Amino acid sequence: MEHTLRFRACLSDDVANEAWRHIDILRQIRNHAVRDYYRSDYSDRPSDYDQHGKLKGWTDQWSTFAQQSQHAIQQVISQIHSDLKTLQERQNEGYDVGRLKWQGAGEFRSVSYNQSSRFNVDDNTGDDRFV
Repeated sequence: MEHTLRFRACLSDDVANEAWRHIDILRQIRNHAVRDYYRSDYSDRPSDYDQHGKLKGWTDQWSTFAQQSQHAIQQVISQIHSDLKTLQERQNEGYDVGRLKWQGAGEFRSVSYNQSSRFNVDDNTGDDRFV
């Protein structure tokens, strides 16, 4: 079972502006990865693993991309491929589906940071299942 924790943050204006700047850069990376996916030959579309491998080249080409956490970027690309899988499943069920859409400014509003190590989210309750 996968758990998702959501937090509402009340930030100062400076911190909020910096957070929105990072979210906007992740939106640009998402759009670039979607464009890369759809511009590839239909019989040779890149997997999420392939696109994770392209990250180094992208960050070398666009220095703005290098300012982001690699975990957050990988999470954005993994989400794209999860969405593509869902679209394919819906199409197999007989629904008309389109393509992933371009995300304009203000349409991409959240960030996921995956954690490679476990941490205790229940420290205040004494529950040590996640230690």
